[in-house]
Amino acid sequence: MRRSVLKESERTYRRGIKEYLNGRADEAFESLKESFYSRLSHSESESDEFKAFFSYQLSCYFMSKETMAISLQEGDMVSDLIQAKYHEIDDYCSSSPFRITLEGRLNLLENAEMLFPAENASIFEEEVLERVSK
Repeated sequence: MRRSVLKESERTYRRGIKEYLNGRADEAFESLKESFYSRLSHSESESDEFKAFFSYQLSCYFMSKETMAISLQEGDMVSDLIQAKYHEIDDYCSSSPFRITLEGRLNLLENAEMLFPAENASIFEEEVLERVSK
């Protein structure tokens, strides 16, 4: 990852945490989503479909937590899991001996369930919020 992309993603990440601390959860989510999406290793051919899947799954992850406190490392891990799940579904659709329609593909993506590890690791959440808000 280029250094400039990394620095910008860290600024966007910090902005997201500060927005969360100021009670602006929607803006915080958008900033955090932008930060973690930009940190993924992806080709320029990533589709709007992937972006929508990423956004939906990341929101599911945050809804499973007590707060939106998240470290960069945790966000990277969650983003990698989301990307891997998307590629798993994409590979399944591409290699299926049966013709999977666009509607069927969208149904698979919309109903994909992900199991995120340590979803409620609240012992680190206060530390993350404190460290980033400085």
